[in-house]
This record gives sequence, C-alpha cells and structure tokens, in this order.
Amino acid sequence: MGYAARWLAFVDGRASQTSLFGDNRYWRDKFLEVHQNHLPFAAINELTGLKSRVLERWIEHPYYDDYWRNMNPGPGDYAEFDIPILTITGYFDGDQPGAMRYYRDHMTYGSESGTAKHYLIMGPWSHGGTRAPQKELGGLVFGDNSVIDMEQLHLEWFDWIFRDGDQPEMLTDRVTYYVMESNEWRHAPSLEETATDQQIWYLGSVDGQANDVFHSGRLSVDALTSPGVDSYFYDPLQTLEDYDELAALGDFDGAG
Repeated sequence: MGYAARWLAFVDGRASQTSLFGDNRYWRDKFLEVHQNHLPFAAINELTGLKSRVLERWIEHPYYDDYWRNMNPGPGDYAEFDIPILTITGYFDGDQPGAMRYYRDHMTYGSESGTAKHYLIMGPWSHGGTRAPQKELGGLVFGDNSVIDMEQLHLEWFDWIFRDGDQPEMLTDRVTYYVMESNEWRHAPSLEETATDQQIWYLGSVDGQANDVFHSGRLSVDALTSPGVDSYFYDPLQTLEDYDELAALGDFDGAG
C-alpha cells in the first residue's frame, strides 16, 4: 500500500505529477511520520493533502477478496481472449511478477488460437527500461543490441496487427529473450523451451553467516551437511535513527 499511495499521487489530476512522485525524501519522511506516531496507514492521505478516494477504497480491502478478484481475469476469461497480445517485461522489472503471472495464466487457460497470438519479450531491463532500455543498470553493462527502439517496435507491432504490415523482425517466434554475458537475443516457441536443462540449488548458511545484514545465506549445488537455523531480532518500532544510536553505543551488532 505504501507504493500504491505514491503511485496514486503520481496520476492525480490531469497531468502526471512527476516531481512529486520522484521525491524520495518527501515520501520517506511521510511514511516515517506515520510509523513513528503509530498512525493508521490511511493517515497518509491527510499528511500528504492528497485525500485520494481510490486509496481509501483500497485500504478497505487489505486482503484478496471479491473486490480485487473481480478485477482479474479468470480461467473462463482467458479462454475467450482471441486478440493479439504483446507482453514486454525485463529481468529486473519490478512488475515482472505480474506480467509473467498473466502470461502464464493465459498460456494455461487460453485457447489454442488465442495463445498463438500472444508474444513475449524479456530483456535485461528495469521497469522503466521496458519503455526506454538502457545499456547499463545497477553496475551491469549489456551489449549495444540490448537497447532496442521500443517506440519503433510498437509502431511495427500496430502496423502488423491493424494495417497488414510486415511482422516485426524481432518477433521471429512467440518468445524473445535476451541472454546476458553472451549479449544475444534468442527465440523460442514457448517459455518452457527457452532452456532444456534444470539445476537444483540449495539455500543454506555456513557458520551462521545468514544472520548478518550483509549476507543472505549461500546458494550451493550440493546440499549442506550441517543443518542449522539462523535468527535475528527485529523491532518494527525502532527506526533507522534508533539503530544508529544503538550501534554507536555498542549494543547493536547490525544483525537486524
């Protein structure tokens, strides 16, 4: 709900509130004010002055009830989809779980003719990168071919669908995906056929390292022979400033 409040502020009014949406310090301070004063989350409306009726309505439904269920297609709906669909997402796209959920559900419940017209592109992009791909992201550098002209792709897609134009060259098969390190685009008729091998990795902790804020455990191709449980203490009422004070006093080891 925290991000939902920020997003609703972004789309409030007749024009996008880009500056407000991008002000990280403003939103961090508002959320911290709610937290430190033990206010209900709905107070964010009054604190920001936005008074979003949509947010109020969403807060009334904190669980996946009929309100939300009615907004999502069910198996019967997917079976009736018979239109061309182009799904674009990225390996580092925060909305990738949603994109892939709808894609997989359509592949599961859709008709043969409907799923045959559903194309998927997945590149080495963030969410913003699905609209404006960048060659560098979070310290990673990809090939020049990862920066595709997304607007041109959209034009080619619509020309193909609505004006009997040529099929976009990039969509040579129903799934198009970018392989990092080798920096190449590959194609497959289905998501399952993008790879032919499977690997099992085991999550574990060696010498209790996973209870450190800088470590999340270890992934290994071999099952660990020394079982154990890591634990840490976390007090949601303590803020970052409190932890800084504890660390200065020597009473806090950073495990939280």
